[in-house]
Order: sequence, then structure tokens, then C-alpha cells
Amino acid sequence: MITKISAIILLTLPVLCVGIYFYKTCYKETPYMNVNGLPGVSISIIDQCETGCTIVIENHNRFECTFGEFFSLEKYINGKWIPLPYTAADKNIAWFSIGYPVSGDAPRRRELAVDWEWLYGRLDDGLYRIVKDGSTGHGASLNNYYFTAEFTIAVGTYPPKLKLESIGDDNINRADAITGTYDWQWEDKENPNQSICVCADSAHPLEMDYSIPKGIFGGNIVQVTADTTEIQLQFTLKPDRYTAERWDDRYLGDSAGAGEPETVILTKGGAIPVSSDGHGYIYAVHAYFTQGDVYYSFQAVSVK
Repeated sequence: MITKISAIILLTLPVLCVGIYFYKTCYKETPYMNVNGLPGVSISIIDQCETGCTIVIENHNRFECTFGEFFSLEKYINGKWIPLPYTAADKNIAWFSIGYPVSGDAPRRRELAVDWEWLYGRLDDGLYRIVKDGSTGHGASLNNYYFTAEFTIAVGTYPPKLKLESIGDDNINRADAITGTYDWQWEDKENPNQSICVCADSAHPLEMDYSIPKGIFGGNIVQVTADTTEIQLQFTLKPDRYTAERWDDRYLGDSAGAGEPETVILTKGGAIPVSSDGHGYIYAVHAYFTQGDVYYSFQAVSVK
């Protein structure tokens, strides 16, 4: 189990507090059963690899939520979340209780870089989740929460995923792009001097099915409202570069009659700019990685 042995220091500073806490783990199954219980606050994962990731924290409440340094990794095995054992030489791990506040005011989000190689080593292929602690209030009104976000590690064997966020003044809508045609290669673990290459073909972006499955939020359709300014592209592995193009979605199902797509000029931050013209579009993104090229597609629809 996770045992807090001692709290040595506690300092109050303008934007953070500092303490030292010691933990050790001996759980066979996750102790975190009550997670993601604070409406309006969530965490997600981008840029994950075998040794670390970036956590994106969002707070859409009017009050502040503070996150700490602590994190825990779990792997999904036989239908259960199993905490990973520490590979660090000293199994009694100390965490500084440095607070990272995430305000309810704009931009309402914060990114934290996480390096877990020192604690867990390099991860192999599989489905994982990270656990982070957060709190609201102070003193007698202090409330503690745990938040989780799932991610996949595929050490070279699968193309990265592309996640989407349409950003407006008062809302964020999320979706996942469809992975289309790709060629992808990686080193053969059993034969280090050889590589394995997989080439996959897919339908034209205008012939894809972007319908949202019932009960699933987002799907492969990004909702664009009147105040949406851009669609951010979040790859699970950062590409060397990428381009984008689009068609009016009235040509959905009619790739033969659509003609050439319109090239999209990306913002300086690499996002797709959105205009409030009331049209829906089918987007295609071509990403270039060291291991190969991958095409993605998604639909953006205008909603009131």
C-alpha cells in the first residue's frame, strides 16, 4: 500500500507550498477507486513515450485547483489496474509537496512535464494510466482529489494517435482523428539489425464514416461554435512536421466530385484556424515522423 511516513517541512508561499512526503507501494491492485470526482477539472496526456509525458490540466470552475508533484503509474492487466513497482534503488520515495495552481480564469489550463524513468524505468507496450493528486480550498475547507488519465505505449509498433480540441472563449470540445493510410517501421527486438515495416491503406477522407456512436462523446467529429477560434492538434508522439488540407463536408461521400482540397495555413502554434462561416469541413492531416508518414482525418461541424 502507499504509506505516508512523515511530513518534514511546510512553508506557505504566494503561489506554492513546499513539504516532503515519503511513500512506498505494495498494492497488488489500484488503491485509487474514487477518481475524477471533481466536475469541471480533468487531466489528459500528450507527448507520451517510454520515459515520460506531458500532463494537460484543465479547470473550468470559478475556483482554483492545485496539483502536486506526486504521480503514480498503473498498467491495465487482465481487466484490472495494477500499480507499477518502483525500479529506483530506494523504494521509499520522497515527494516535495510543491503546489501548481490551475486558476478558473483564462487560460484555465496548465501543462506539467513528467519524467518517470528515474522511478519506474522505461515502459513497455501496453495501456497505462497516471494518477495525480489535486486539491481545492484551504485549512478546514481543504478537499483532496485524485485524477487519472489513460494512455498507450506502443514502442514503435503502431502509429501515434491524433487528438483534437476545438478552442473557444468559453468552451473546449474534444474528438479523436481517424488514422488512415500510413507506412511505419521500427526495429525488430529479436533481430536488432533488422527493421519491420507495415504499410496500410485506407479510404479517401471523404469516404470515411465520421458518425458519432451513441453514448460516446466526441467521436471523430469536432464541434465548432460561434466563438471557436482554432482546432488544436495533439499527437501522442510529436511529429517532425505536418500539413493540413480540407474539403467542404457537402462532398462527404462524393470524393470523385470534390476536386482538389484547400490547403490549410496553420497558426504559429500549429493549430488549424477556424472561421465562423457556418460551413462544415472534412480535414486531412499528413504527419511526418522519423519512423514514417501517417495520414489522419476528421470532420468539423458548425453548431449553435
